[in-house]
Amino acid sequence: MRPTRTAAALTALVAATAALSVTATPAQAAEVSVSGVQFRWGFNHESNNRGAAPGTFNLFSAGKLGNPGSSQLLSNANEGTTWAGGQAAGWKPRLGNVHIEKLRADGGYAPATWAGTKTDKDGVSLAPYSSSTKFSEHQVVIDNGTGTLDAEADSADISWDGDFTVVYYSGYTFFYVSDPTLTVEDGVGTVTATLGGYGTDMDDMSQWVQLPDTQVTLATLSGVDVTAEGLVATPAYREVVYDAPAQGVQQVRTGDWWGSFPTSFANFQQLTGQGAYWYSSGGSVDKNKLALPLTVDTTPGPHEEAPRAASTLGVSAPATAYGRASRVTVAVTPATATGTVALTGVGGALTAPVAGGRATFALPATLRPGRYALTASYAGDDRLLATSSAGALTVAKAGVAKPRLKVTTKPTRRKRGQLLVTVASATPAAASGRVTLKLVSGKARKTVRATLARGRATVRLPKLAKGKWKVAVTYAGSATHASAAKGYTVRVR
Repeated sequence: MRPTRTAAALTALVAATAALSVTATPAQAAEVSVSGVQFRWGFNHESNNRGAAPGTFNLFSAGKLGNPGSSQLLSNANEGTTWAGGQAAGWKPRLGNVHIEKLRADGGYAPATWAGTKTDKDGVSLAPYSSSTKFSEHQVVIDNGTGTLDAEADSADISWDGDFTVVYYSGYTFFYVSDPTLTVEDGVGTVTATLGGYGTDMDDMSQWVQLPDTQVTLATLSGVDVTAEGLVATPAYREVVYDAPAQGVQQVRTGDWWGSFPTSFANFQQLTGQGAYWYSSGGSVDKNKLALPLTVDTTPGPHEEAPRAASTLGVSAPATAYGRASRVTVAVTPATATGTVALTGVGGALTAPVAGGRATFALPATLRPGRYALTASYAGDDRLLATSSAGALTVAKAGVAKPRLKVTTKPTRRKRGQLLVTVASATPAAASGRVTLKLVSGKARKTVRATLARGRATVRLPKLAKGKWKVAVTYAGSATHASAAKGYTVRVR
């Protein structure tokens, strides 16, 4: 029989939950509203183990991994930021409320690293799958849960907002878990969540289908002691019966390790291709499938900050010319960097995502000639520190061809002629500005000027004496185009 709480005990309860908002009614004097609640769970040892396929591992990621389009491995070279086929994957140790944390040798927890998914808490590489006795020992940690808690009644109703991915075989099969909810009444409860992801088959990994979001029970709990500080409970697994579909691997109900995760969860895993990894199948690793204890903490401490490595940038800005679109490429080292790079110096600040160790900026063809001092700034990510680097972009005047001259109306001593001057640009931007024509015949001198429109100008000649006239056509250039000149001869009859 539960002892009656004294006034002093109730005072202690209020003190322990001072950071929590409290709502109480005469009918529910012990129920309090809670916020900032933390959820921790590592599922089971199998989810922290080597995969059965050589060189693969089972692991967690904060957030939802990107869709590879087929059953693929996470790229080890890119630390899980991409799939082997190059598609964005986005493995990360933290996103929003979700943290993935690894047990340290001293008993504390540190932010996950890609390398740490392959070692135990002492940094020793995990043993081959079938003989494993040590595991990577990661937990999914979700912050900022809200709801109600009643320590008197051993009851709680708390929800979390966040997504994470459970990855098996380094990505050949995975599923998403979103927004778990804990419900406990009189010491008996469940953890439910929405599952999603993609379906494949261990025997036919050419299959890849998107699975509908499905509400399932992740864990069933009994004998839960709810306190003002939260709870620790081990979900049911041992001797839980699961009736697998006829075409699936059947549950083995003998031995010391037989059991199952909840039916709705195991049914969903039949679709992902993980099926029997969540219930006893008679294999040598059945002992690794048992559910691990989960923790709900109403007064969690701060997360340990992940040590972040230095990053470097290299700015590549090939020289260009007015009228020609160009690109500035910023290389980010290491190539596993994620996040964004900002570029200043070419007008307003530009921002581009980092992909494959590069951020690319498309610059307009309208950049005026000159030398631009560039600054690239990388914002950093969960694993890398922010950094910046300088560069320069030179935009030259657009080159032009020598002016071309065409007689469109032949000049005579009685009739003024007409010429067409064309100045062709080496870029798509047409030349503009003035052209000057100096005409010489013996001691006679004439000068005519015209303005280009889209690289062309019509020139009306003055009256000229009969004979040959040398015509020097000069394009003086402009703020955007280089100069050019050429000589011609025009005959006046």
